[in-house]
Amino acid sequence: MTGSRSFGVPADIATGADLTTHTGAADPHGDRAYTDTALSTHTADTTAVHGIADTTALALTGHAHAGADITSGTVAYARLPIGTTASTVAAGDHTHSPANWTAVDQGLLAWSMDPAYMAGGSTPQSGSGVLQLARMHLATASTVTNVILHVLTAGTGLTSGQCFAGLWTAAGAKIDVTADQSTAWASTGNKIMPLAAGTYAAAAGDYYVGWWSNTGTTNPAFLRQGATTATIGGQNGPNYRFGTANTGLTDAASAPSTLGTQSGVIVGWFAALS
Repeated sequence: MTGSRSFGVPADIATGADLTTHTGAADPHGDRAYTDTALSTHTADTTAVHGIADTTALALTGHAHAGADITSGTVAYARLPIGTTASTVAAGDHTHSPANWTAVDQGLLAWSMDPAYMAGGSTPQSGSGVLQLARMHLATASTVTNVILHVLTAGTGLTSGQCFAGLWTAAGAKIDVTADQSTAWASTGNKIMPLAAGTYAAAAGDYYVGWWSNTGTTNPAFLRQGATTATIGGQNGPNYRFGTANTGLTDAASAPSTLGTQSGVIVGWFAALS
């Protein structure tokens, strides 16, 4: 058969003009329900764009970032490699096993020095009404209930109502005092003396235990180390480890609200907190 035949183009097939101008979001076929606005604001999967009723399944899970990608913000504690081995980090409240005995090993919060190293002695304190001081480190925030001293030689003729111990901050501010110790210090042994207010929430840091007594005969002698140089290692006033301060102290009301000028002593007293 020769010659040519022409066929009609069905109406649902695009013309050449439609194909060459098929650009943008013009929907030349008229069968796609979207708009330019929906495309330009496609910032999240929503029912308005895709008709998805439950979008929770679209959330990204299990993805990871390299450490170098994190330049700001706070990393959740649970994501840190906490531990005690190589390639781990230590928690802020961790403790190290010390080489020597510490106050905590003996059920105490802090002490001025290890009593096992003390030679003892029977040297009484500096005099009646004189505030004796022993400084110590409190490693972690703790609730302090008691101050502790150890009487080696009992006092005699102690004046009732004029023998006390107390607690001061490193800056010299009074925290609290105990009840009268005139009876307790008339015998030897460990003296655990509750603070009058009951407890004190102590922040980590340095504290002074102080004490004084009054007598017409002999003041008590407390556990101590032998003669030492109070100023060694830069321990000068007002930061003496062991020293004296206010004088003329009598009853609890006379306890200084702020420590007076300190003087170093050549005796290392044992004192502790619990």
